[in-house]
Order: sequence, then C-alpha cells, then structure tokens
Amino acid sequence: MKLENEITQTHFNSKLIIEEMKSLRRLVISLRDDLREAQFGESKPERVVLPKEAAYLIGVSTSTLWVICEEDDTFPKRVQMTERRCGWKLTELEGYIESKKL
Repeated sequence: MKLENEITQTHFNSKLIIEEMKSLRRLVISLRDDLREAQFGESKPERVVLPKEAAYLIGVSTSTLWVICEEDDTFPKRVQMTERRCGWKLTELEGYIESKKL
C-alpha cells in the first residue's frame, strides 16, 4: 500500500513538473516575442513557427501535426522557407487555435 502511494505521488509530481515546463516554454516564447518587438518596433516581421513549436502550441505530437495539416482544411497553409524547411505564420496558427477553443 505504501509503495502504491509513493508511485501515485511520483506520477503526480511528474505531471506537475511537465506542466511547469510547459509554462516556462510559453514564457520563453513570450519573452522572445517581446525582445523581437523591442528590436523591430511596430514593423516587426511576421514570425514563422517551425513544426516542433507549432505542434507544441497546438498540444499535439509532430506526427499528429502532419496529419492535422493534411486532413483539416481550416488549418493554416504552410510557408516554405527552404527546399527542406517549412513552417506556419504565428498569427495564422494562433487564429486557428482560437477557432478550435470551446
């Protein structure tokens, strides 16, 4: 019984740590955006989000992101940056996220 309680507590603590890491990641993204705004002022360039960060923002894995990208017609169109690198405009991605909230 004691071992089960310790396992449950460890699992709970792991979840708390994961949520804290997600919060810190959001803070880093926000601070990076603030820094860019301070550098570029009102005319800052449109930010393109790479697949890993896009998946994180939506709350899915990168493989699920590619499935959503192919199957959901309302998902923003990809921006091709180089022959092998693509991403999505942050503002369009944020709009998509807002449209999916209940």
